[in-house]
Amino acid sequence: MSNFAGWIFVFVGPMCSGKTTLLKELSKLSELAVSQTIDIGDHLRKCKENDETFRNKVEPIMTSGRNLPDDLINKEFKQFIEKAPKSAPVFCSGYPQSVGQTEYLLSLRRPIALIKVEMSREEANNIMMERRADRAGRSDDNPESFENRWREYEDKHLAGIKLLERELITRYSKKVVIIPSFVRTGGSIQARAKKLRKDLGLPRVKHREILSETSPQAVA
Repeated sequence: MSNFAGWIFVFVGPMCSGKTTLLKELSKLSELAVSQTIDIGDHLRKCKENDETFRNKVEPIMTSGRNLPDDLINKEFKQFIEKAPKSAPVFCSGYPQSVGQTEYLLSLRRPIALIKVEMSREEANNIMMERRADRAGRSDDNPESFENRWREYEDKHLAGIKLLERELITRYSKKVVIIPSFVRTGGSIQARAKKLRKDLGLPRVKHREILSETSPQAVA
């Protein structure tokens, strides 16, 4: 994976699994992961804050923990992709979330790398409850919404992820990286990001203010 022009790196996994945090840590280690990134969930929440018509349309669905329609999600992703120059890769967290979204992603006929973060239902629920207790979570961090979101993940997200994984193995010779649950295996997310950068073959940041990976102080 020496030339990354036009590549799409997608980070998927259940809620509270750390996929967006992993992408943010990766952006500190590789210049390619800095500028052209999108977290679908965060993007939709910002759209909701800035557009009353959009907010009225999606608020009841998002608050309940259910998935938004594929055509709406695909439209937002398409706008992001079309604005991003093909001379560099793009990085996306939380997309695709269904078979329909995976089919749209594959229709772009771009090289894709899948980063799949694993986490059990119990682990994700415990993290959600901790965030809720600390008041550091989202408005839909509550037991009822969590049940709906996990049901959507099992019924829709997983089907889309499995289709994407199957297609990538067939078409691109396994451009798939699986990240075991942070809760179950331990270790810092910074260490995971360093390993992921190496596994993907992404170049390191040339000008950075963070410690070198070889520095004893940088070892998590």
